[in-house]
Amino acid sequence: MLVLYLSNKYIRAILGSKSGQKMKVKAIYTVEDTNNCILNGVVTDEDAFLNLMARFWQENNLPKRHVVLLVDGNRFNTKTVELPVMTQKKMLTFVRREMADVNRIEDPVIGYQSLPGVKKRSDKMQEVFAIAVERTYVTDYVTRFQRLGIRIDEIMPITAIFHRFTDMFPSLAGSTFLIQFVDDITITNLLFVDGNYQYSNRNRLYSEQGSPSYPVEIARSVSNILQFSQAQNMDASISKVFINGLNKEDMVIYKDTVSRINPELTVDEVNLLSDVVSNENDEKFRFPGVGLAIGGLGIEKSLTGIISQLSYDEEKEAKSVKRKQVLFPVAALLVAILGFSGYEAERYIDRWLYLLELQEYNNSIRVNESCDQYDKFVFEADAVTLLNSSIRDFEECVMQYPYVDSRIEGIVQECARGLVTAIISSYDSTSGIMTFDTLASDVEQIHRFVALLSEQDVFANVDYSGYRQNADGYWQLKVNCTMAGRQEDLGNNEANGKG
Repeated sequence: MLVLYLSNKYIRAILGSKSGQKMKVKAIYTVEDTNNCILNGVVTDEDAFLNLMARFWQENNLPKRHVVLLVDGNRFNTKTVELPVMTQKKMLTFVRREMADVNRIEDPVIGYQSLPGVKKRSDKMQEVFAIAVERTYVTDYVTRFQRLGIRIDEIMPITAIFHRFTDMFPSLAGSTFLIQFVDDITITNLLFVDGNYQYSNRNRLYSEQGSPSYPVEIARSVSNILQFSQAQNMDASISKVFINGLNKEDMVIYKDTVSRINPELTVDEVNLLSDVVSNENDEKFRFPGVGLAIGGLGIEKSLTGIISQLSYDEEKEAKSVKRKQVLFPVAALLVAILGFSGYEAERYIDRWLYLLELQEYNNSIRVNESCDQYDKFVFEADAVTLLNSSIRDFEECVMQYPYVDSRIEGIVQECARGLVTAIISSYDSTSGIMTFDTLASDVEQIHRFVALLSEQDVFANVDYSGYRQNADGYWQLKVNCTMAGRQEDLGNNEANGKG
C-alpha cells in the first residue's frame, strides 16, 4: 500500500501496511514542490504537477496500484455523525441526508468512513466520519493519475486522520495530550482528551524557518491551546506535548520555551517507532508531515468511500426508487384482485385511484414551482451563512495582524527610561519590523535597553546595528524590532475602545 500526502510545499509517499495494531513502514519518500503547482489541495499548474509526479514515481520506483491519496486543503466538507448501527446502504442514505445542508456543493460525492472504537449504547449507535466533495474535484485527481498509469483506491482529506489517530498509534490511547505537526510555514495542533479527539486548528507561521524565533513561535501556540481548553471548560489536564517536524537544533529552543510557558508540561517528539515497524532511521521520522501521512496506512478501500461512491448516480437511484414505488402497488393490486372478493378488490382499486390522485398532485406545475421557490430560498439562506462565515474568517485574520499603537510606544519609552533616548523612525506593516534610533552617553546603557526590549512579549525578535559616536560624544545605534502576532486580548481591548 502507498500513501501519497499532498501538502502545500512537500509531497510525501509512505510505502507500507497495517497489520493488527502495528504500522509497517517499508520506505519514506519526499519531494519538494519547487514550482508551486499545488496550493491548498488545488492543482494550479497541470503540466508541472504531472511532470513532478511522473519523475517522483520513476526515481523511486513507486507502485502504481493500491494508492491512497491524502489531500491538504478546504475543498472537503466533513462532519462527525452519530447514527444507529445499520447496513452500509441504509447508512449511506442517512449520511446523504445529514450532508445535504453542508454548504451546498454542485454535483457532490458523499461517502463516509466508520470511526473505530466509538460505537455507543451497547453497540446500538455508531459515529461515522461523513465527507462531501465536488465530483469534478475527485474525478480530476483520478484522471491525472490515470494518465500516469496510477490507480487511486481512495481519496481523503487529511482531517480524516485526526479522528483515527489513537487507533493507529495505540501507545497514545487513553491519554490526554497535545500533538503538533510542523510543516514548513504551517502548524497543525491536535488536542486529545482521554484518547478521544477533541479539537484541532491550523495556523500560519510568520517566522523564517531556521531563525531562533521559528521554534519560539511554534511553542507559543501551546499556550494558546491551553488557554482555549480552559475557556471551553474542557475536562482536560494537559501534561504532555508531542511534536513532529522539528530538527534537533530547533527542538532545543522549543523545549526551553515550552518549559517557560508551563514548567509542568513534558515535551517530546512523537515516538512513532513505538507503534511503527520500520527499517528507516529516526531522522526520516522527523520529516514534516510524516506522522500524519503514516496514519493513512490505516485507511482501507471501502464501498462507502469517496472513490466507490463516484459511480453513484442520484438521478438513476431516484428513478429506480420511483419505479419500485409504482410497480409494487400495481403488483399488490393484481394479487388483491385475484385473491380477494369483489368488495375487497374494489377497496384496493379505490386506494390505487387515490394514490394516482396524490401522484398527479405531486407532479402538478403549481407544486413543483413552490418546491423550486423553497429550494431557491434555502440556497440564498445558505449563501448568506457562507458570506457571514467568510467575513468572520477575514476579521480573525485582520485581528491577528501585527500593529503599532500608543501602547507599543509606551512599552518602548518605559524600557528606555533613564537609559537612552529612543525615537521611532519607521514601521513596515508588511514585515512587521519597527525601527527606531537610540542615543546614549554610555554603550552599556544601550545594551541594557536592548535586553529589556527582548524580554517584551510584543516583540518576536530584537536586533541592532550601526554603532556610531557623534561629535558630542554620545553613542548612536539603530534598533530593529519584529512585532509578534497581534495579541487577542489586545485586539479585544482596542475593539472596546481601551488601550
